[in-house]
Amino acid sequence: MKRSFLILAFASFFGFASFATETKNTDNPNPTNKQTEVEQTEIQQNQDNNFEEISLDEVPEAVHSAALQNNANAVIETAEEKVLPSGEKVYRLKMAGALAETKSYTEDGKEYTEDNQEELNRAK
Repeated sequence: MKRSFLILAFASFFGFASFATETKNTDNPNPTNKQTEVEQTEIQQNQDNNFEEISLDEVPEAVHSAALQNNANAVIETAEEKVLPSGEKVYRLKMAGALAETKSYTEDGKEYTEDNQEELNRAK
């Protein structure tokens, strides 16, 4: 009886230990996936942060006009510039006023988003 109890106790212990190890490993089946997601997020943030602050005097007139076209009472608080791999410059303006917002424009005053980047490149 004692021997049966000991065998049952050992079997239970080893079975539980094996289950705990499997459970621990399945919490994060591929740890490099998490790392890859973090790296991708950092890369995206770095791309967004490639803008350099410039003085408002350096903003092209076409960009200035486009920014104030639908929001005449707005004030441009800050301006930033980014040079794309194609050599084209993009300006990001932070606006204050009734419609406070931040928008990006190409040198010729067209609104710039990541979605219309290819379309703007084809138009040239």
